[in-house]
Amino acid sequence: MEYKTNGRLVQTLDEAQAFIREFIRCMRATHDHRVQVKSHDYDLYLPWLIEIAENLPVEGEEAPNPLAIERLYMEAAWDLTMKGLLRPGPRLTNNQNAGDATGKGYSLTYLGDNWIKETTGGPAV
Repeated sequence: MEYKTNGRLVQTLDEAQAFIREFIRCMRATHDHRVQVKSHDYDLYLPWLIEIAENLPVEGEEAPNPLAIERLYMEAAWDLTMKGLLRPGPRLTNNQNAGDATGKGYSLTYLGDNWIKETTGGPAV
């Protein structure tokens, strides 16, 4: 999967949210069973996003500290929750449980679903 934003080099909340948006779009566009397993029935499972972001190639630039990236993505996901685009928890109540996924898994709200479908950029709202 190719991303417009290099998720490994994000430095701001807006950049992290733009990558989250691209990530969710890519996850929705694929029907690969491995992707479904890795997502644990969330629209956004942060450990999976961070794994992908940390493995994106970086040319000629020093990659940021992985802990800083993780904190930025956690903050970005929470900010999207506060904007009403995401909510903590799986897509449905009877879906697969990822075990101790508190703070790791998010699902799109109806407003978030529209945000993902929009063709304009930016995290809106």
